[in-house]
Amino acid sequence: SWTFRNFTSLAADAGSDWTLTGKNTIASILDNGALTIAPAASLTVTSNVDPNSAGVFKLGGGSTLEVAAAIGMNTKMSFLGGDGRLVIDHFEAFGTNVGSASYAGPQLQDFTSGDVIDLLPFSAGGAVLTYDALTGVLQISNGVSQLASLSFQNSTLGGGSFHATSDGGAGLLIMRG
Repeated sequence: SWTFRNFTSLAADAGSDWTLTGKNTIASILDNGALTIAPAASLTVTSNVDPNSAGVFKLGGGSTLEVAAAIGMNTKMSFLGGDGRLVIDHFEAFGTNVGSASYAGPQLQDFTSGDVIDLLPFSAGGAVLTYDALTGVLQISNGVSQLASLSFQNSTLGGGSFHATSDGGAGLLIMRG
């Protein structure tokens, strides 16, 4: 077991595979700092991202960040260089008031063509995407009454529109293009 404190940045090097567990793990690392996941690296956070954390996860091109849940709205997740992958294990716990007009959740930045968000367990059948350019919130619904929400930083969205497809398993992939 490792403890990281008072860092302004921490990097998961290329090819590495990190797993963070335990209560408040992320608050210690992300308190207004950054955790950079290098290309071809992966980071899995098995506990909730602390809702008070105001740091940023930086996903390098080809990297993967998997989070159990992130109920706060101060945390940011920034896609760097395309082909970043964010896996959300519990879509219903990714923010507060998920699926409603009062949704508040982590801000997703620099989401462009090639980047992917995998919502688990979210059925792709009948998926409908509704994006509000004023708020930056993407609402996702499907044929089995599941509702998910994602908050994007409008100024950093790449061109194109949102689209969705099955991940081949129990999830839904969200992409731009």
